[in-house]
Amino acid sequence: MDGAVATLALPGLAPRQEFRAHTKYASKVAFSASGNWLLSAGYDWKLVCYWRDSHTGDYSIAHSLTFLGAVESLVCLPGTESFVVGSRNDSNLHVIDMPRDNAPSKEPTRQRCSMNKNGDDWISFTPMDMSVVANDSTPSVSGSVTSWTLAVYTDLPSGKICLYNLALPQLTEFKTTTPPTTAEAAAAAEPLASLSISSTSVSSPFVLSWIGDCFGVVADSFSRPRCLLLPLGKHLILAATSDDSKIMLYDAISVLMNEEGVAKKLGEISGHEGIIRALCFEQEPQVDGGKSAVSLYSGSFDSTIRKWRIES
Repeated sequence: MDGAVATLALPGLAPRQEFRAHTKYASKVAFSASGNWLLSAGYDWKLVCYWRDSHTGDYSIAHSLTFLGAVESLVCLPGTESFVVGSRNDSNLHVIDMPRDNAPSKEPTRQRCSMNKNGDDWISFTPMDMSVVANDSTPSVSGSVTSWTLAVYTDLPSGKICLYNLALPQLTEFKTTTPPTTAEAAAAAEPLASLSISSTSVSSPFVLSWIGDCFGVVADSFSRPRCLLLPLGKHLILAATSDDSKIMLYDAISVLMNEEGVAKKLGEISGHEGIIRALCFEQEPQVDGGKSAVSLYSGSFDSTIRKWRIES
């Protein structure tokens, strides 16, 4: 609450570093895939970026970015050094691409993506929390994932959670080699002509596309909600906290099966006696019959952490 951000040493959780770059409540923190970047979001309208020294392992402040309001949500795109940031007073999500190649002094790139279906600047809601998973079916030429499913928990009285596809279109260049002679081809045991495809190094903009909504949670503009996307075999489950101390479960893929783009509610989990403020999951080994399973962990103001097993 005092704006401090601390790093802890594992496994004993001994304090390692503490930063006081925020002047108000620090709302979210996130690491990049490599661990080279740590970002913290605050109610002072700032996003602070910390760079890790490869020799000492310690972090130091490298950049500070300002937004239009209190920064409520922050996630790292899996497998990347890019982050998605949401704040109050803004109709856009911001994709922050951090410098690579040991160049922390280089300014991060920043791109705005409208959360509205028609792409306008009308502020319809605040993105209070986000969750993201990679779409494994969209690898690039280089093998890296270039598409993600993003869930955005809003502050609307309806308890609306928006689902988006975030994509990074990658241009490719085709290089046709000079066909070798018949003798050369025979000697190399290669075909007479070959076509090689390589990913270009041009910077491609992220594209945010709405795909559907989830309804049914108990929430209002004062809620501190949490949501979590759970990959479960061929399924994608969305778990969302509700102000009645329950966890709602939705079939995120079902938004593609109806014209309204509304997710099917699968059920709800009850057991906590206080507001739920934390969600995380762990993939489980396949059970008998080849079924997929995941363990969902929830932390609550009732001073308990509960484990729930979900099977496909």
